Amino acid sequence: MWALRWLFVVASLVCVVDAAWSENWEGHLTSRDSTWIMSLERAPIWPPPEPPSYEEFREEFGESEGFPDANAPDLSIDPVLNLEFTATDLLLRL
Repeated sequence: MWALRWLFVVASLVCVVDAAWSENWEGHLTSRDSTWIMSLERAPIWPPPEPPSYEEFREEFGESEGFPDANAPDLSIDPVLNLEFTATDLLLRL
C-alpha cells in the first residue's frame, strides 16, 4: 500500500512541475480604468515572457473606444499569469 501512496505523491509532483513548465501568459495594457488583454506564448512560470510593445497593442486594439495614446502618463504594459488557466491545467493533469 505504501508503494501506491508514493506513486501518487510522485505523480502529483510531476503534474505540478509540468503545469508550471508551460503557463498561459497575457499582456495587459492598462490606462486609467481600462485594460486591454493580449494572449502571449506559453512559457514557464519562473521567467515571464517579454510584454508586447505598444505598437502590437495598437495593431490589435487601435480601433477600440478609449484606446490611449503612447505618451499617456498612466499607461503600463505588463505580462500577467492567467491563474484561471493555470488552475484548470493543473486539475486536468491530476
